[in-house]
Amino acid sequence: MLLMVANPQSACPLIDFANDLKKSGLYILGHVKVGNYEDNTRDFAAEENPKWMALVDHLKVKAFVEVTVGRSVREGLHHLARIAGLGAMKPNTILFGFPDETPPQNFFTRESSPFNIANYQATSPSSSSPSLLINRPTPKSVSSEEFVAMINDVLTLGKNVCVCRHFHLMDKPAMLKRGRKTFFIDVWPTDFFNPDESNIFGTTSLFLMQLATILNMVSSWHKRTALRVFLCVSSRDADPEAQQKQVKNMLHDLRINASIISVPWDHVAMLLAENSIETESADGKMDTESLAHLSEPYIKGVNSIIQEQSVDTAVTFLCLPQPPALTELSAKYLLLLTDLTHNLRPTVLVRGISAVTTTNL
Repeated sequence: MLLMVANPQSACPLIDFANDLKKSGLYILGHVKVGNYEDNTRDFAAEENPKWMALVDHLKVKAFVEVTVGRSVREGLHHLARIAGLGAMKPNTILFGFPDETPPQNFFTRESSPFNIANYQATSPSSSSPSLLINRPTPKSVSSEEFVAMINDVLTLGKNVCVCRHFHLMDKPAMLKRGRKTFFIDVWPTDFFNPDESNIFGTTSLFLMQLATILNMVSSWHKRTALRVFLCVSSRDADPEAQQKQVKNMLHDLRINASIISVPWDHVAMLLAENSIETESADGKMDTESLAHLSEPYIKGVNSIIQEQSVDTAVTFLCLPQPPALTELSAKYLLLLTDLTHNLRPTVLVRGISAVTTTNL
């Protein structure tokens, strides 16, 4: 896994979470210094590296660090996506934070934070310190167009994508405290931007379940969490019970221990159907490419359904819809994702590219 980090002091919970999510796999923290080598006589990437290594020590995560310089974050991502890794071991999944308007929080200085650098102990007198990463200029947010373009770039490179939101809300020590109630890792294997074409047995849905299962297998999480898979059912479905049985058999074949919960959503699906009739193209097909079929009431209705099921949720895994190829739709795409994930618990939006499971063993 390669986690792209812009501001380390606000990304501590996500860095820690990704360390659990990768389990025993390759984990890399990637950072892009926006600049141009032609205008400088110093190697800014080399200067940054010791500070980031100190951060890895402080957070007690098993990760490598890759810092590069690029004329844009997108250009730097291209460097890291292609060359980060160890020999033939390359990250097959790239994680991003979510570009919203939430003010960044400083977990280095917050008194109640388990990541407070007052607790940092250097491994040697010559070691750098993560405190050198404090009070840095806040990285300029990438535009909607650049962010969506980066998602498309990663998919073009044949890598899986995860977009993570609300991880500043994750209080892992409190959640995993002895004697606390059971929390849930929730999986929603429906592509809510295009539910009629959604395939709960497809690559993305299976990758969702794989990530959720890996997280649940981590010892600290396994003791305090349980896995749930939510199926959205409507009166238009031919045989919901048969579908649930298929999912149950699939989970059994994949050795995934999860409960299956059917959620009626006729009242929300009808909002999509009504808007789809208005946006049909000349040949009678629904115009999904322009995102015009997705109304605000529909997206907020989906969000409401997820919130109602998330009272004791620790993490929610959702399908990341196919990003638009047209640049002018980038802002609308991100706005729809913002509304879809509004006020949810820590959420991972996932899009899978390559097959990740097999029953041929």
